[in-house]
Amino acid sequence: MAIYDPGQQPSWNPPVDQPAPGAAQSEPQLTTSGDRWAIAALAIVGTSLISCIPGLNCLAPLVPLIVGIVTLTKAKTAVDPSRARLYGWLAVGLGSLFLLALISIIALYGTIFAALMRDPRFQQQLR
Repeated sequence: MAIYDPGQQPSWNPPVDQPAPGAAQSEPQLTTSGDRWAIAALAIVGTSLISCIPGLNCLAPLVPLIVGIVTLTKAKTAVDPSRARLYGWLAVGLGSLFLLALISIIALYGTIFAALMRDPRFQQQLR
């Protein structure tokens, strides 16, 4: 047990340098906002692929394209930028693929409809 000595000086500790308030930081702070956008992009791709009901949700492929682009722009601030970029590119790629498939189906439907309307046998059935 230590004996109390009123004349004893406390040990000296050097002052700790603390940053001045309001000083700008040179490096960006890592946040999870990029990861959140990446997970949202992946979820939106999945839901748009299974929820594109004709006439109800045909513009769904535009959502993953937009969210994927936002994910790619915010990936540098993510905790794991490579994962955020992967999910962003997956969203953009799958959204583009789904949009091209939708446009192809609409074009095929229009071509079949136009060919049917020009068929003389079909025109005679309408008379």
